[in-house]
Amino acid sequence: MIGRGTGNNTMSGSRNIAIGNDTMNNLTSGSYNVGIGDSCLQGIKTGNFNVGIGVNCLQSTDVSQSIVIGYSNFSSSGIAIGVSAGGSLSSGSNNTVNIGNASNGASVSNDSVFIGNNAGGGLGSNFTSNY
Repeated sequence: MIGRGTGNNTMSGSRNIAIGNDTMNNLTSGSYNVGIGDSCLQGIKTGNFNVGIGVNCLQSTDVSQSIVIGYSNFSSSGIAIGVSAGGSLSSGSNNTVNIGNASNGASVSNDSVFIGNNAGGGLGSNFTSNY
């Protein structure tokens, strides 16, 4: 772990890589996480198998098996690539994928794929798709 405040609460987690100021600073027991960038994976406490590359990735939620690349406050299980991709999501499951400035209107999304600028922007706060 490299950076000011990085991994400073880790008690029993293992096989984690954290590079950047305050990256994974709330991690207590999660394992197999990779965070590269300032304030990345701050929300991960016990989550496992997450990858965050960029600034503020997975900053507010303890999830597992997520991939976030780019500046994003993504806080759901799934994949987010791009600036603020999935930024409005507070929960979701089953491989929710957001690419670009996507899914800005949905706060809950399951089984969904959003690609492109403002994709999903008109959705209500509790959107669920089975396709």
